[in-house]
Amino acid sequence: MQRLLALAAAILLAGCAFPSDGRPSATLPADAPMLTVTSEGGFAPVEQLVGRGPRFVLMADGRLLFEEPAAAVDPAPMLTGYLVVQVDEATLRTIRRLVDEIGFPGFSELRNDDAADRVADATTEVVTYRDGDGDHVFAVYALGLVDPDDRRVELLRALLDLVEEAATSGEPEAAPVDHLVVHVAEVPADPELSDVRPWPLPEAPEELESIEPLGWRCATYDAATAAELVGVFTAATRATLWEEGDTTFRILARPLLPGEAGCAVGG
Repeated sequence: MQRLLALAAAILLAGCAFPSDGRPSATLPADAPMLTVTSEGGFAPVEQLVGRGPRFVLMADGRLLFEEPAAAVDPAPMLTGYLVVQVDEATLRTIRRLVDEIGFPGFSELRNDDAADRVADATTEVVTYRDGDGDHVFAVYALGLVDPDDRRVELLRALLDLVEEAATSGEPEAAPVDHLVVHVAEVPADPELSDVRPWPLPEAPEELESIEPLGWRCATYDAATAAELVGVFTAATRATLWEEGDTTFRILARPLLPGEAGCAVGG
């Protein structure tokens, strides 16, 4: 961590800050999400694109939520888990300084696709900074895969490196599941391989929100229903199918993290 903090400091000293609109950023409540990092697009199965949640959510009070490392078992557990760790004050100060140097408070949305003609099928890293004035989004295609011409991209890479390092530097605990998001698709069952169980959701499949053009459906649940479903899903795996009438379905389930917009699916 000290090495990354020193590297970030060196990058910050190497140039000047990008201009904002001149107004100080409005502060957030301590329990509000300050920074969200998601990966969108890329060459991946539809299931991964649909069920993928944020890589990181940094709260204003320094709590960092991130996806639990995949279990080394096959089939993997059905429920995607998240961990939470407290980021130290020195790292938080550097993160906030990088945010200011990039100029997040001065734009609503910024996108850099400069690497598109050199790299195919990469993900776009989408970083959302939130303050009292709303969301400020910086999206970069193939971040870290090519040397950037835009210094803001270099600063964003340093920011993400620091967040990634922070996730491995403390003593993480299981993040509580306050809300749950599920994605559902009809799939055929294999009598020899499938683990088929009764339909678990309170609504019928056709009552769930449709996600076009992907052909999946989605629902979100608050704490009470989420707790019941977590109990059911914890005993299932990614190979488990769920039967409603004569039709079987695959269900992807994970916590709905602070700042997420329900059933919205990134590209």
